[in-house]
Amino acid sequence: MILRALRVLNEKAEEIICVALLTMLMGVVFAGVVMRFVFASGFAWQEELVGITYVWLNYFGVSLGAKRGAHIRILTFLTPLAAGTRKRILLTADLAWIVFNVAVFYISMDLLRRMMRHTTITPILSIDLAHAHYIIPICMVITTARIIEFNWRQRRLTEH
Repeated sequence: MILRALRVLNEKAEEIICVALLTMLMGVVFAGVVMRFVFASGFAWQEELVGITYVWLNYFGVSLGAKRGAHIRILTFLTPLAAGTRKRILLTADLAWIVFNVAVFYISMDLLRRMMRHTTITPILSIDLAHAHYIIPICMVITTARIIEFNWRQRRLTEH
């Protein structure tokens, strides 16, 4: 039972989170538009929530793309190449992506340390921006794990 739940979480976590964030984002924006045009009023907190939600949605979207192996790649240029060459180039690109993720992870951790020393609170929702930015190192770790997982799956498929 627990293993099944963990398997479902591994398979569907990003999809569920992205759908939830996108639904919330669209709902808040739609409600704001209705409030402005129908009631000539608005939500003061809407812009802050939409901004934070949009950033989170983007980072989880990157992870989802890595999980599916559907991230931006120059496949048009790779199609005419031999399969072995194509695989080596894609693996090199994924290794470069992992190096980039590690660099962003360490830079974002430094940023978070500085943000914790000099707390910045959003004016309306009173959210500590450091908490809103935790998504960066978290999703760098998740994305790196998904890149490794995707390549592992691809390797296992070609072996069988």
